[in-house]
Amino acid sequence: MSETRSGSDLSSEVPLAELLDRLAERGTALGETRLLMARTELARDLEVRFRRVAVYAGAALAVVFSLQFLVVSGFLALATVLAAWLAALVVSIASLIAGATLLLAARSRASAPFLTKTLEALREDLRWLRTLLQ
Repeated sequence: MSETRSGSDLSSEVPLAELLDRLAERGTALGETRLLMARTELARDLEVRFRRVAVYAGAALAVVFSLQFLVVSGFLALATVLAAWLAALVVSIASLIAGATLLLAARSRASAPFLTKTLEALREDLRWLRTLLQ
């Protein structure tokens, strides 16, 4: 929008109906622009996040297989010193603690908001509209 947002170009000689028509046209154009902006930003954000999820899923699968072998190895090693049931219990509790720790760490990183640029632009538009209507 190359036009000024100050409202100083609206003289008192212009009829109210024409002013309202201009406001409606500009508001519609602004709304369409913001909707397009949101759609574009959302598509880009989702594409980046889906790629990241795919990489994490592949890595998680490899880690799960590796952890299974480590758990079995740990169980078999402990079974030579302890009773088999006690060795299995120790290894299971250690795995549970490690999994809970990783879950909490992943949860703390998963709170990135969507559409930050679009929401900020909409807030700016609302501030401008409020100053125009005062």
